[in-house]
Amino acid sequence: MIIGITGYFGAGKGTVADYLKANDFIYHSCSNILREENKKLGQEETIENLIALGNRLREEHGPGVLAKRLLEKIKDNKEELSIVDSLRHPDEINVLKETGDFVLISVDAPIDIRYERTQLRKRDDDKMTFEEFRKQEQFQLAGEGSQAQLLNCVKMADYNLVNDGTIEDLQKKVDEIIDEIIAN
Repeated sequence: MIIGITGYFGAGKGTVADYLKANDFIYHSCSNILREENKKLGQEETIENLIALGNRLREEHGPGVLAKRLLEKIKDNKEELSIVDSLRHPDEINVLKETGDFVLISVDAPIDIRYERTQLRKRDDDKMTFEEFRKQEQFQLAGEGSQAQLLNCVKMADYNLVNDGTIEDLQKKVDEIIDEIIAN
């Protein structure tokens, strides 16, 4: 089974992934593919550089390129329980859906909570003002062609989580989803 995670910046996608990892899922991230590639290029790790790199890779190799790279790793390792985090383009989701054993979870939270969370995690690519945060999100929400299209990804989700409570609340919601997936 592959569980895909999409959603908004700072909504808790990583927290959902961490919880699944603690429950024997093997973690993969489209963003980490970009970070690795960005590092090879010797560029500063900023959100702008990662977005530009993702768009360039999608333009050069097709919009599903990041998911294809991760799916190769999953198949090569013969993983039974996998997570693919940071899905930002519908073609990435479609690549994973072709496996026949894929479920997509979308994670959201109010924007002020999400911004605060990004500032607390202190990643290099999170260093921005609230207005810059809002602007970057708007850019990724409704991109076209090979650009990130978060709104379309969220619409494709099998399950939508609103993460506006405690970590325990979020974990309970994830457990409910996993129970429902197993029951079906």
